[in-house]
Amino acid sequence: MSRHRETAPDPRATGGVPARPDPLPDAEPAADPPASAPEVCAASAAPPELGSDAGQPVPSADELAALRAQADLAEQRWDRLLRLQAEFDNYRKRVERDRDEARLRATEDLMQDLLPVLDHFELGLTTPASSVDGAVLMTGMRLIQRQLHQVLERAGLRQLDASGQRFDPNIHEAVGCVPTRDAPEGTIVEQVRNGYCLHERLLRPAGVRVAVAPPDPDGARATREQGGDAPTVEADEAGV
Repeated sequence: MSRHRETAPDPRATGGVPARPDPLPDAEPAADPPASAPEVCAASAAPPELGSDAGQPVPSADELAALRAQADLAEQRWDRLLRLQAEFDNYRKRVERDRDEARLRATEDLMQDLLPVLDHFELGLTTPASSVDGAVLMTGMRLIQRQLHQVLERAGLRQLDASGQRFDPNIHEAVGCVPTRDAPEGTIVEQVRNGYCLHERLLRPAGVRVAVAPPDPDGARATREQGGDAPTVEADEAGV
């Protein structure tokens, strides 16, 4: 059994011209590969260029010059602000240092004035008590007290004298009341503690006793009599 074999047509059968092969179907163009997600994000996030199709105008030379001038002015003002801040910090530190030095000098001057007073106290304490008369000791104490007052007065301390004055809550502190008719009500009759001011500034108010009006004995008697009559009248009315 023989197999059927296909043979090409004989060119002689077609007049000596070989047969034209059938044309192949047209091949479709290859499609572009899809873009990946990072490339899509990068493309969407990329800023448009100046003068591109987005419609943004290109700044002119004058506009660029104006922007550069504004930037230079802003930088100059910023530098000036930094310098002013540094100068203010230096000024504040200098003021604090001067104030501390002034306070130290004032304290030093006061201590130098108080040293003689301290020397006199120590001299009095080193003296044997058996060899000193009481009157002489009191005289020495008064001298030291006077010397101390002088030193404090030079420093600006002033003692308040409240005796016989009207009570002033700004500079006086009432520690008690004294019923009396010898002084007007509200008058200071006794100063129990000294008050002091330093350069017109109150350091400590003076402790004082203030005069008040005594109770009226006639008024108290009349009140007692009125209080005693009331029960009698009520008793009479109840008996009726």
